[in-house]
Amino acid sequence: MGFLTFPLTNGIGWGAVSLGKGGKMAGPALVVAWPNGDKVMTTFRQASGYTNPGALKGNQTLFTVPEGTFVNATHVSVAYLCKNCIDDELTFPAASNITVMGFALAATAPTTPSDPMSELQFHSKGFGQAGFDIPSAANAKFDTWAALATEEAGASGDSPTPTDPGTAPTATVTAEAKYDAIVVGGGTSGIIVAARLAEAGEKVLLIERGSASVKSSGGNITVPWSDEYTVFDVPALNYELNALPEADQWLCTDTASMAGCLLGGSSSINGMIFVKPSKNDFLGYPEGWSFEDIEPVAEKVYAQNPPTEISSEDGKLYDQSTYQALAKALAPNGWRNTSSINDVEDKDKVYQHPPMNVADGIRSGPVQTYLPNVRDLDNFELMLDTYVVRAVRNGGLITGIETRNGSTATIYQVNAGGKVIFAGGALGTPRLLFNSGIGPKDQLNIVKSGSTFVTLPEEADWIDLPVGQGIRNHPLVTMKLETKSSKIQDYDMGGIATEDAVPLDINLFLNSTSGLFTQNAQRVTIYSTAKDADGNELVFQGSVSTSGANKFQIKWNLTRGGKSSGVVGITPTGATELVQSPYLTDAGDKAAFAAMLDGFVAMLANQTDVTLAADMEKNGTAMVNGGKSMANHWNGGAQLGDSNDGTSVVDPNTKVWGTDNLYVVDASIFVRSTAGNTVAPVMVVAEMAAKKILESAGTPSEPTTSDPSGPSSTSTSSAPTEPTTTTVPSEPTTSSPSEPTTSAPAEPTTTPAPTTTCAARK
Repeated sequence: MGFLTFPLTNGIGWGAVSLGKGGKMAGPALVVAWPNGDKVMTTFRQASGYTNPGALKGNQTLFTVPEGTFVNATHVSVAYLCKNCIDDELTFPAASNITVMGFALAATAPTTPSDPMSELQFHSKGFGQAGFDIPSAANAKFDTWAALATEEAGASGDSPTPTDPGTAPTATVTAEAKYDAIVVGGGTSGIIVAARLAEAGEKVLLIERGSASVKSSGGNITVPWSDEYTVFDVPALNYELNALPEADQWLCTDTASMAGCLLGGSSSINGMIFVKPSKNDFLGYPEGWSFEDIEPVAEKVYAQNPPTEISSEDGKLYDQSTYQALAKALAPNGWRNTSSINDVEDKDKVYQHPPMNVADGIRSGPVQTYLPNVRDLDNFELMLDTYVVRAVRNGGLITGIETRNGSTATIYQVNAGGKVIFAGGALGTPRLLFNSGIGPKDQLNIVKSGSTFVTLPEEADWIDLPVGQGIRNHPLVTMKLETKSSKIQDYDMGGIATEDAVPLDINLFLNSTSGLFTQNAQRVTIYSTAKDADGNELVFQGSVSTSGANKFQIKWNLTRGGKSSGVVGITPTGATELVQSPYLTDAGDKAAFAAMLDGFVAMLANQTDVTLAADMEKNGTAMVNGGKSMANHWNGGAQLGDSNDGTSVVDPNTKVWGTDNLYVVDASIFVRSTAGNTVAPVMVVAEMAAKKILESAGTPSEPTTSDPSGPSSTSTSSAPTEPTTTTVPSEPTTSSPSEPTTSAPAEPTTTPAPTTTCAARK
């Protein structure tokens, strides 16, 4: 049994507690509650990652105690009984002593409070962990109390209402303008491929479902101490962005894990670690995609978007105590200091200053380095805040795309000889493909019978490709460390987004874009290699950041060489989900990861300053079994291939097998995980894909001086597969970079954890 109580903000919000050991919110059973009028809605949920949690899959049942379940003007209280609840995978073990649980608290209501499976808005009021002494909760009155739990979870006193079936389009209109290329997704890869096509003279429409991001793009979510910089611009906020109260404005709610739904995609909210791809990252790729083929294109990316180890404009590195403490422990044990920019092939027992995607003291990336070159061209259009449902196709011919705004569907068409390019990312592109009738039959049937009112092609025209199969991510284990003699400063990074930010650091940033604010939160990057039982090389990357006074942590990622993979599918409501998690599904990966961690712990015994934190597991096997976290470096699921043999989704030119003119350009086409963070490899692959697409059409991949409207801008296109009722002029919405509006975000508040108590049978 349990008792959950949490505060409301102006009478609304939701609270959740994780029943899993270790305080993890992703994976374990979640008890979630919120007010629905004068009643309380209580549900069991399970999150597959940093995304909206779905229903818990299992035979657990939640009952509430009416006398202890209520809502008033200030808070919600829920007394509950969980039947068939204790499960070693989903909850703390029955024999637990002290266990750590996670919690989350939101200041906004679920989308549909009367629906027990409503979408939950971001937990903007806070999240964290708390420890509980399970044996002390045992009570002889358990059976008496349990008998009071008479209401099955839903709304107390009500039967749960069915999930909203969605909205069917009541009108379909066709935009008047036509394009040589429509790129769906204004993220890292979408911006690059759209820019290169526009520079080559094609008439291009780039569609992004989210809003502007950095200040130069028209973004207006500014830091409270300056109207000149958004929260996305300031590098030091990288780890704090997705905990800000406004995060629900840019985080996707329908992807299988966390992703950025804003201009620039995840490159506008990531850690800005720019790890150049190395030779072995492209082993196993189709002909024409070797490192030797790609290297000239990669150099083009680095020239246009150069990384740096020193991001402060005054040429100094700040807050280096963590770097110095770790270097002092590593160097005597045979670890070498190398350049993260120049020594990209060296990945064994090295430590580096992180390579940052920062320029002029602020976040860099395609929004700043590619988009400005084409944004004012007559043959380029950017459409923001526009949700694309699918590609419209007639057999293998793609005639355009469908967007949805409430009950209105709009068709945007391509010219004869034109193309559509999906660039929705490894977690978003599968949805677009499934909705376009491309993918495994079981997933297409989910779309067909779901609640999203997607118009699929006739079943005879479905294209059976392994979409979503073999998706990968970097498995992650967090190693917490402490120092005995080295002094490490505990800087409040979250405070940078508030009016309480350190004045000295504010002034240094505003006056010369220098200082700590120009650096991301990572202080060291380290690499180690190991061999699995078959002799294959695995590369482990450690991202090191300060975690408290005299404390730091290494987030170890198994990067290149791992064999583990998973499966992404689609839900009836149109969200992608992990059908199978890719976390260490291969036994060899798990054993090699555990052995590497054991070796690192053994190395620490050779020095006296840096030690494992007291609450850390002491052996590698326990570490890899305890967390099941991943790094959000998703790739694969629409893989490149030489032939349509059932193992790939796109050909060497990135065109989807079985179609005439549908392409995919994003991390989903990767053949293997790269040896580090994925933003630089994504940019390189996007450049290479743009080159392939242009050359396959007989167009030079270098910019031309031809008429920017494009040679085919006046040609006609095939009709879409369904009739439309209206033709409207195309007036895409864009953010003006010249006159952005500004609004200071509300100051984040610190909220205590929801109060949770539990009772167990004595």
